[in-house]
Amino acid sequence: MTRVLMWQAQDAGGDAAPYRIAAMGSADGKVVQAAGARTPLIGVFGRAGGKAGARVEIARVGVAEVEYGAAVGRGDLLTADADGKAVPVEGPAIFQATVAGAAADTDIAVDGILADDELVGVSATDATAVTGPAIHTDGNIRATGTTAGKTLIVAWRRPQHIVGQAEFSGAAGDIGQALLAPGVL
Repeated sequence: MTRVLMWQAQDAGGDAAPYRIAAMGSADGKVVQAAGARTPLIGVFGRAGGKAGARVEIARVGVAEVEYGAAVGRGDLLTADADGKAVPVEGPAIFQATVAGAAADTDIAVDGILADDELVGVSATDATAVTGPAIHTDGNIRATGTTAGKTLIVAWRRPQHIVGQAEFSGAAGDIGQALLAPGVL
């Protein structure tokens, strides 16, 4: 049984289908249909959805109906797929790779790392310190001190935004229910 405790009216920054996950839009007070787990999720569009520029209802607190985009198990943490449908959070949020070091302030390519990931740490396998490691806008990492001739272990975190937790199991296309608890893993 759905029990939405708080609905909020906001302006739609684009068209939104009913029961899809809502994300913050490009301006204050605007909401859009979510397009993945990498943007802040704020709730679920009501049964009417909405057109761009119209006032729409967003379920913000409580248990709300949401369309599933994949098989969902009761208790799964839910995020958004590319169509704003609820899907279980996938895999770990922490990743690790081993790469060859480089001279100070030189790009070091790391397969799989994205520019907006968060660096957890970089360490050398010979136990020496790695100074000033950072992820740059090109998705590579750099250290302020030289790491040439060393093997580095790079760990990074990929934030995954969630909208809540599934109350019922279901299949893609089902209208399920989620306990709304937007946050980040």
